[in-house]
Amino acid sequence: MLILAALARWRSRGGNLGFRVRYVTAPSAFGAPFKQPEYPPNNRRNSIGDENMLVWLASYPRSGNGFAREVLEGVYGVRSYTIYDDGTPSSLAARRQTVAEVAAEDEHCFVKTHDRPGDDDYPTLYLVRDGRDSLVSYAWFHLTVDRQLDRAAISSKLFRGTLRNLITEKRSPFATWSTHVDAWLGRPRTAMVRFEQLIEAPQATLTEAVAQLKLPLEPIAEARVPTFAELHRQEPHKYRRGHVGSWRDEFPVELLDLFWQEHGNMMQLLGYGEDSTNLAIDAPWRAAAG
Repeated sequence: MLILAALARWRSRGGNLGFRVRYVTAPSAFGAPFKQPEYPPNNRRNSIGDENMLVWLASYPRSGNGFAREVLEGVYGVRSYTIYDDGTPSSLAARRQTVAEVAAEDEHCFVKTHDRPGDDDYPTLYLVRDGRDSLVSYAWFHLTVDRQLDRAAISSKLFRGTLRNLITEKRSPFATWSTHVDAWLGRPRTAMVRFEQLIEAPQATLTEAVAQLKLPLEPIAEARVPTFAELHRQEPHKYRRGHVGSWRDEFPVELLDLFWQEHGNMMQLLGYGEDSTNLAIDAPWRAAAG
């Protein structure tokens, strides 16, 4: 893929994001992080053969992960789980399963994570969204869901402070947006899924990514893809707007320079311009996928 090749060339020339990340344990906004055991790659096998059944569905928070899970379940009839203890039956903690145990099952499944990648070599669908859209959505999620504040009670000062912290935050389990993207796209067996294309054409976008990973999955006869609007009506806090370019009417102008200082390199590598709404990156991504 053109973008992954560009990242590799950038790293080979000594490219870096301009900061060092200090990883420490911190509370997760998505429930208590599931502790992955250390294990050598491919150390578990299943009755089907030598292929692990687990596929990571990874993203920085607020990049379309939940929507992608719903589409994958509807199109392929597969199971999907989350590594976070979010109180749902799909949580690995609720199921009392480890990641390695899920990988050794008899059927493929997708496992949601926002954490940084580990040392495994499981195939990955990695969702990417314009960092401005992800961060502005994450700020609202943190304030209205994590802190359970009424939106009307959130002052512009509080919102700006929250967003500023997320732009520069290097201490969380997720690190910064740029560091997260760089870490996951640097892995082998990773197919990148653009949020902007996922919203536009959910089934086509994900079936293309699944084919890139050469997963032996076929759409089921009764495949049904939920619309973002349907999911929004069911869970408006989780499925908030789903717009491309929502940063334009939500991102404080005075924080844009800081954002570009911190994340300009990665934004440019991914093809997001300062004035982009729809992407200049559509062409290279579609060409690479074809």
